[in-house]
Amino acid sequence: MSRGLGDVYKRQVMNGLEYDKMMAAVRAHEAQFDAIYCGSPLLNSISDYEKTAEALARVTGEFQDGRTAIVCMGHGTEHEANVYAFAHELSARLLEDQIVVVGNGSANVVCGHANIMKKGQRFISNSGIASMGYGLPASIGACIADHTHDIILVTGDGSIQMNLQELQTVIGRWLPIKIFVINNGGYHSIRQTQKNFFGEPLVGVGVDSGDLTFPSMEKLAWAYGFPYVSIRGNRELDEKLEEALAIDGPVICEVFVTMDQNFEPKSSAKRLPDGTMVSPPLEDLSPFLPDEEMDANMIIPRIRE
Repeated sequence: MSRGLGDVYKRQVMNGLEYDKMMAAVRAHEAQFDAIYCGSPLLNSISDYEKTAEALARVTGEFQDGRTAIVCMGHGTEHEANVYAFAHELSARLLEDQIVVVGNGSANVVCGHANIMKKGQRFISNSGIASMGYGLPASIGACIADHTHDIILVTGDGSIQMNLQELQTVIGRWLPIKIFVINNGGYHSIRQTQKNFFGEPLVGVGVDSGDLTFPSMEKLAWAYGFPYVSIRGNRELDEKLEEALAIDGPVICEVFVTMDQNFEPKSSAKRLPDGTMVSPPLEDLSPFLPDEEMDANMIIPRIRE
């Protein structure tokens, strides 16, 4: 039984954006491993872009019974980036003392997980209240207060619609706000809730429920007078993020991401075998560990549902 990644990645230097190559190598050797778990933000703690086999091995989890799990930051598709990879790569390019404002859903949760925080930065969110539409007006307020550096706004394709008219405020005052819109085809938080607890068919989610549509962000950017950049896939993250950040003044950068990436780890309700739902204590996060493994990890007795 393999205990790490050394045998898979002998002397192989991994660039932070080469997720597809990494996964191909992992899949070729997956018989050696008991669990291959992708999409976790754990790997984001490594800020060095050039990830060696040894660095990957350090974040490889090993279960108490000796089983090995490979943890990687997240894979996209040919035309869709992974949202955790986007948040990590964007934050890695930001400056010390720069202000980052996040909206709700993916923007809030994923950036809270994956962002690299630097000295003097401010990370502004309304987590807990989670009123959709917060991000755009909040970034305007932050910019009026302090525009020493460009303001970074990360928001969702659903949230930005709630206060879309404020795009004219940004253009009219030519505020230096870089707007990154996560396009996950609708309301991803609602999508996850419905899938996790109710299953198909989805209702009121977006393109995959078939009953909710959104306007073209590219056409809206043109109508308001914004420069527009789009990112489609992990391979474009490096070039297109640099392009968007280099534009003078405001810009809209639309990031098309996969629709199957769950928020994790997170506090979540748990559905029991009999169908009832309970709220676990904060230490019991989703995705949930088996009871016996959770018991073994605790140093005090667990609070039972």
